[in-house]
Amino acid sequence: MITIKDIERAKKNIGQFIHRTPLIPSNSLSFLSGADVYLKLENLQKTSSFKVRGAFNKLVKVKDQRVIAASMGNHAQAVAYAAGKLGKHAKIVMPETASLVKQEATKGYGAEVVLHGELRGRLSMRAIMCGGFFLKGARRRNVKPQDLILKILQRVICRSSIRSTLE
Repeated sequence: MITIKDIERAKKNIGQFIHRTPLIPSNSLSFLSGADVYLKLENLQKTSSFKVRGAFNKLVKVKDQRVIAASMGNHAQAVAYAAGKLGKHAKIVMPETASLVKQEATKGYGAEVVLHGELRGRLSMRAIMCGGFFLKGARRRNVKPQDLILKILQRVICRSSIRSTLE
């Protein structure tokens, strides 16, 4: 379980490397949910994703100078960027089907890109075989963004209803 101390330590570890992104109110979501809803604009972060936070938090603790990850998306770019800023060499194993835009963005952050196969498990195995510190991405489920937003809204509305019932 992640504690407040873990969060404070992470903030200290990564603070010098990341942008402080704004938290803005969402009038539309607030209206729909009946609660105050704020959006954290992580799209303004370097690599346009929150994943750079996790990559830095992990890599500042790693002594190995060679970092390997298997990804075709934001995790790949986050690891590439963080490794470069920390003076580490990043090798990112991507599926052969990865878009040219993702490949070039990852290379642009200084990583060596290795194309291999197309299945996630095989990518991870290939990355591990390359040697160095293997940085795993967060486990994820196949969730469409609109479904995730709907789930969040349902929870907010549900909590708001429960709160108003209890008051």
